[in-house]
Amino acid sequence: QMNHLKLAIYQSGGIQTKEANLAGLEQIAIECASKKVDLLVVTEVYLTGYAVDFTATAESIDGPSIQKVKSIAAKLNLSILFGYPEISPESPKIIYNSVILLDKDGSTLFNYRKTHLWGSHEREHFTPGDGPPPIVKISGSDLNISALICWDIEYPEPARYLAVKGAQVILVPAANGDNMVFVQDKMVPTRAFENNVFVVYANRVGEEGKFVLPGASVVCGPDGEVLCSCKDQEELAFVDLDFNQEKYRQKEQQNEYLTFRRPGPFWNP
Repeated sequence: QMNHLKLAIYQSGGIQTKEANLAGLEQIAIECASKKVDLLVVTEVYLTGYAVDFTATAESIDGPSIQKVKSIAAKLNLSILFGYPEISPESPKIIYNSVILLDKDGSTLFNYRKTHLWGSHEREHFTPGDGPPPIVKISGSDLNISALICWDIEYPEPARYLAVKGAQVILVPAANGDNMVFVQDKMVPTRAFENNVFVVYANRVGEEGKFVLPGASVVCGPDGEVLCSCKDQEELAFVDLDFNQEKYRQKEQQNEYLTFRRPGPFWNP
């Protein structure tokens, strides 16, 4: 079944060393492989945690941490979406809030840099990314996959852009605070429904510095229904994404937003 994907969200949090976070990833990845998972999604800046000085912890895409994640993916035949603070190849002073999507052989499918930086903590440390993520397939699945990061999904334009380009699954690692679970409750289902896509929102959980992160990770189908949701503790959640279901095909015929939208110049402020 090529239009199908078995996915896992690892909802985690807290501040630990990079080594500890990578060791934790490896244990989770082993469990995922034993359950025949295709794709493991971890949180925003999983490598370091969120409430840290990213200038001290960021790494290049060729650095030892990404090499380690690649080796885990290849060893276990598991695609991984991994969040980390990325040092720009242009200058060590430029740091991006990035996610890298690895295929099951450990090769890089894309590296996306967060476009919309939320709050002073992020804007102090990070430079905004300057391009949309590509849309790719992982080995063994025909589903068109892309990614955004946290605040990106709260804008209608990035998800709509990806949907128009043919995305069927949008992966969203996040570090969304406990005063904004409106995002998981209302915005994520809406983005899924209005764009006819799966949205996979993997949030951090626990207290980090002044940030209280509630987890509440969620996966929504193209009909806006919640397929899977997490509570407020560390959790590994599994969900099957199957775009071929009859209810999704019917919904596409009934809500033809993408077919009949008229993207005239007056809609693009």
